[in-house]
Amino acid sequence: MNDVFADKSQALAEEMGWTTRRAEGYVDGEAYRRRGLEISAYHKIALDEYAQGFRTGYYKEAHSLPSDDSEKSPAAA
Repeated sequence: MNDVFADKSQALAEEMGWTTRRAEGYVDGEAYRRRGLEISAYHKIALDEYAQGFRTGYYKEAHSLPSDDSEKSPAAA
C-alpha cells in the first residue's frame, strides 16, 4: 500500500467514523469508478466492511455522510 493511499484511507476513516477497512474499500471503489472499471459480483453483494466502503466509493451513495447526520429526518425540523 502506498503512503498516499494509506493517508487518504486513514483521514477518511477518522473523518467519517469508519473502520480502516471500510475507508480502504471506499478509496478503491472511487478509483474503480474513475477508471471506468466494472464492479465485481463480490463487491456488489458482500456485506463486509471493505465491500460496503467499496460500493459507497464506487456509487457515491448518500451513506457516505457521517452517521449522526444520516439519523436526522426532515420531519424532525
